[in-house]
Amino acid sequence: MELWEALVTFFCFIVLVVVAYGFDKRTSARAQQEEASIQLKANAAKYSLRQLTNKLGIYPVIVMAQGELPTEIEMTEFKMNQEKIEDTGKMVVAYYKEVLGEEQYANASFEELMDVIRENNLLERLVYRKAVANQTTLQRKNFVKLDTLQG
Repeated sequence: MELWEALVTFFCFIVLVVVAYGFDKRTSARAQQEEASIQLKANAAKYSLRQLTNKLGIYPVIVMAQGELPTEIEMTEFKMNQEKIEDTGKMVVAYYKEVLGEEQYANASFEELMDVIRENNLLERLVYRKAVANQTTLQRKNFVKLDTLQG
């Protein structure tokens, strides 16, 4: 074996390592972006489900997630006709599929459906409670009424 062959082989090895490292970094960054995008969509779907739960209650949302529709009588409090109930049911199913995935959603138990709409950590619980408190106080227009004292 001659010296020039050894040098060419060594140089090609270094080029190969640098090119492989570059491709690995590029595909790794792309995979992280895709994973972050999927997580962002799932979090948005969870948030939407929680908002629907706050508005309609747990029972109608879980019933819709299980593929059934509440009757108009059950939804009269929310002034929803049958068409609006069906549209909301489709949205609920789409949100659950976004969060759980198609296959897991098809086999999801009641507890798994409930886990999606529960808050996962302390920050989510605080945000949820603040939103509920704001919603509750806004519904009661005269929640706190202070009269100023004129002296």
